[in-house]
Order: sequence, then structure tokens, then C-alpha cells
Amino acid sequence: MISIRTRFRTKKEGREKSESTLHATFMRLCRNPTAVFGGIVFIILALLVILAPWLTPYDYAAYDTKNLFQPPSPAHWCGTDQFGRDILTRLLYGGRYSMSMGFIAVGFAAIGGVSLGSICGYIGGRLDDIVMRFLDIFQAIPGILLTICMAAALGNGFDKVIIALSLTRIPSIARLMRGSVMKIRGMEYLEAAEAIGCSKARRIIKYVIPNSMAPVIVEVTMGIASTVLQLATLSYIGLGVQPPTPEWGAMLSDAKRYILIKPYMIMFPGIFIALTVLSLNFLGDGLRDALDPKLKD
Repeated sequence: MISIRTRFRTKKEGREKSESTLHATFMRLCRNPTAVFGGIVFIILALLVILAPWLTPYDYAAYDTKNLFQPPSPAHWCGTDQFGRDILTRLLYGGRYSMSMGFIAVGFAAIGGVSLGSICGYIGGRLDDIVMRFLDIFQAIPGILLTICMAAALGNGFDKVIIALSLTRIPSIARLMRGSVMKIRGMEYLEAAEAIGCSKARRIIKYVIPNSMAPVIVEVTMGIASTVLQLATLSYIGLGVQPPTPEWGAMLSDAKRYILIKPYMIMFPGIFIALTVLSLNFLGDGLRDALDPKLKD
């Protein structure tokens, strides 16, 4: 009975400590005006793209030959394109693809990078050397060039673009996770877990990964911003989302021919991309400061 009570008390104290840490981190984040601003802007953008069907009466793919190249007006807040399609509608629906692909690609990259980094950092040895040298080869190639090559090799399509974007982000996340794991590898709680017979897999999943995720969370947040930019680049050169599906980079590519006579066509997609990337970078900077152990109260 004493053993059960002790174990229950330990688990309860662990949960309370975890909740206290999360609350303290959230409060530090809320005290950062730049991070709050970034979070609010991103939430507004996310709500706009989610609620797109209820916010606009137009079909993003429907041609309207009577309203070609209409400038911004009360009927079309961001104007119309060369096919008479409402630009605001295409921006909102395009945000669904840009943001969702950014989140999904970085999510897959985080799963792969965290798994590789935690295993290599905790086990070490020959496995660590082999995997790290392989990742060094990957990182020696410029990221955007590697993404373009993979996208060209895999072909067009939603799933293929996500694979190309996620594979190029795995090395940086894995290396960051490995460094974080190596800092805690010799901690007493891991030695205690080993002493009571916990397997390596259980130690990695239950203790190593949760206590090493702080820098990875920051990397993932800022990685979504850079992934949105990479996706826009791929679509701009014709390797991303294909027409008539709207996507911010593809809209920039379509509008570049009219930049001198219809500048609004390229201005609004650029604003949406800039706001998304800027808000995520502000939020990532705030998370980095909130999770920095040196700044803990």
C-alpha cells in the first residue's frame, strides 16, 4: 500500500510540475507584445481561410468574362484577375492550401526528425555516426535547391509536394533534437529509469523526448513560416499546386505578367504571404524567449 501511495504521489507531483511549467511558459509568452501580436495576426488569418465559404459569395474557379481586371471595389475588395475571378476569394481558399501544407509538411518532418534525433542522441555510437554523416550530406545541399529537385523528381500533386517539403526539413530538426537529448542524457531521472528496468524505447518516449522538445517547438513554429515560403516558391515556378487550384505562390506567378498595369494582382498575395510568415516568426521568437531556461522566474 505504501508503494502504491508513493507512486501515486510521485505521478501527481509530476503532473502538477508539468502544468506549472506550461502555465509559466504561457504567461511569459503573453508578456511578450511581439509574440502576442504575431499570434493574434496568425489566428485572424487562420480564421479567415477556415471560414472562407461563409465569408465570400464567389466561386474561386468560376470565370466571369464581364469583370476582367476589375480594380478593388466594394463588390470585389481585392479586385479580379485576368479571368474575372475574385482575388480575395482565391486568397482565402489559397490560404487553406498554403497553411495546411505548411503544417502537414513540418508535422511529418518533426516526427521524422524527433525520432532520428532522440534515438541517435540517446544511444550514440556507430548508429549516431552513420545517421549524422548522412544528414550532413543532405544539409550540404541548399534547402530550396534540394526542395526543387525533389519536387521535380516526384512530380506535381498535393502529396508529392508535402513529401518534398518535409524531407528537406528533417535534417535540421534531427540535429537540433540530438543536441538537446545529449544535454540531458546523463540526468539522474534517466539513470533511475534504467535502474528500475525501463527499456530504452520507454525511456526515450516517456522521458527523453518530452524533456528535449523545447528547442524543437521553436524550430517547428518558425519552420512552418519558411515552409510556406518554399511552397510559394515551388508554385511560382510551376512545381507546386497546379491551376485552377488557388495558392498564393501560383497567384504571384499568374500576376507577374501584369505587374506594371495591374499591380494589385501581385500586391495582395504578397501581403498575405508576408503577414503569415511575419506572424509565425514573431510567435517563434516569443516561444524561444519563453522556453529559454535563463529567463525562468
